Amino acid sequence: MRNNLLFFGFPECSTAEERRSENCSQTLLTFFGDTLKIVNSSDMIKIERVHRIGRYDASNKRPIIAMFNHLPDKQLIKHKFRDVDNQSSSSDPSPIRCSEQFPPVIQKRRKKLILAMAKQEGRTGYLSYVKLFINGTIQKVNNINTSGYN
Repeated sequence: MRNNLLFFGFPECSTAEERRSENCSQTLLTFFGDTLKIVNSSDMIKIERVHRIGRYDASNKRPIIAMFNHLPDKQLIKHKFRDVDNQSSSSDPSPIRCSEQFPPVIQKRRKKLILAMAKQEGRTGYLSYVKLFINGTIQKVNNINTSGYN
């Protein structure tokens, strides 16, 4: 999972035949070139495997998971997404989002931390892997319940 990224918000084909023939790799590489402004992305970025995950549901867009051959490619994509998010105004956010793929154990820890962070008012906070930083103080899953942040 180290070289994987999840991409959310890409439109999905409506018919079963179109979904079977969908080229997720080309979709991502085109997005990297057009939106993230990565020059010659189809030649520079090497993707080992890419596909949609989850069961098809007409009301939801399934995420695309991509496994990059090289860690620097993954880091470049994350960096470019950060740049695009910083440049776009809050009233016009990009419909496409990107995040790392974490193991289920880490996902559960992050979910607890995110819930604790959501309850904060007037405090600055951010999540780094399985650590929640609130006003510069680290809050781990183990001490969230005793810290007054739950």
